Amino acid sequence: MDITDRSKLRTELNKIRSAYGEINGIIHSAGVIRDALIIKKTEDMILSVIQPKIKGVINLDELTKEDNLEFLFVFQQLHQYLEMWDNVITHMRTAFWTILWKRENLL
Repeated sequence: MDITDRSKLRTELNKIRSAYGEINGIIHSAGVIRDALIIKKTEDMILSVIQPKIKGVINLDELTKEDNLEFLFVFQQLHQYLEMWDNVITHMRTAFWTILWKRENLL
């Protein structure tokens, strides 16, 4: 499922609530791989990689505000630590999460 599609995510979260009741936690490990040197990356390549982690996390955060979440785990892609130590996009996502969590007083 594409969690960047807010409407579809809302529908899926409501299905989960209907089937299981309250949502207590979320594990977000979705990701798209478009490895290339930064000078060879197109805007579409960059957006396809960061949108699930940035827009997706914003959607999850906003659509579960009324839920009593005990946790929201957001995972990086392990391959980026094993293959591309200097991946700029990884650092962009991590910086975004840090800002979001500080804004939400979670750090």
